[in-house]
Amino acid sequence: MSVFNKNKDQITASTKYKSPFYFIISMVISIFVAEIFVMLLLSVMPRLSTIAEAIFDSSILSILIAPPLYLFLFRPLVRQIAERMRVEEELRKYHDHLEKIVEERTAELTAANEQLQREITERKQAEEVLWESEEMLRRLFEFVPDAIIIVSREGHIVRVNTQAEAMFGYRREELLGNPIEFLLPERFKERHEQHRAGYISAPSIRFMGAGLELYGRHKDGSEVPVDIMLNPVEGEAGSMVIATARDITERKRAEET
Repeated sequence: MSVFNKNKDQITASTKYKSPFYFIISMVISIFVAEIFVMLLLSVMPRLSTIAEAIFDSSILSILIAPPLYLFLFRPLVRQIAERMRVEEELRKYHDHLEKIVEERTAELTAANEQLQREITERKQAEEVLWESEEMLRRLFEFVPDAIIIVSREGHIVRVNTQAEAMFGYRREELLGNPIEFLLPERFKERHEQHRAGYISAPSIRFMGAGLELYGRHKDGSEVPVDIMLNPVEGEAGSMVIATARDITERKRAEET
């Protein structure tokens, strides 16, 4: 914009026209000087008739006043007209250039706005897809037929599903924050802490206690025979383990009969 301001200043500086009084004064002085010269000529010449004197006066006055009028009136006036036309042409070009810049900036802003609208639309669509995915996973987590217990690396319960509440008889508020051993019979707790520490050091997807009979402890103190699948995952809170427990009470009854 500094170049445009410079051009504008140059145009403004070139539009300093002379006052009309300059031309009037120049013309009056020229006529006055010419008339004095004519009167001096007439005073030294033989007496002429009135008509001859008027013709002589007009002729000499015209001859004498023409150069000053040209120098002080017509030539400056022509120059000012030409200069005014030049300045108007420069102003027109300057205006056209500014209009072009405005159109370009408007086009850029329009394109940027359209791009922003597309990004906002795409983001909303992505958020809707993400919400739908999260909602689907939440429903899947809550309503699978097995109990799911998510345990932190330190062994604390961070999340349970509806089936876990039903299997162990606790509300989830009573389970969250407790160590996973909270759901085990007393005779298994100490050994389980050792097994958990070993699993955390080398996590993998596997059945817990393969070949062993595993039990969980219900809120009423009764024991629930279970099969447990362990699955390590990485989350925002760090390493966690998803324990999937299945109540096998009916299967054991069938095996005993």
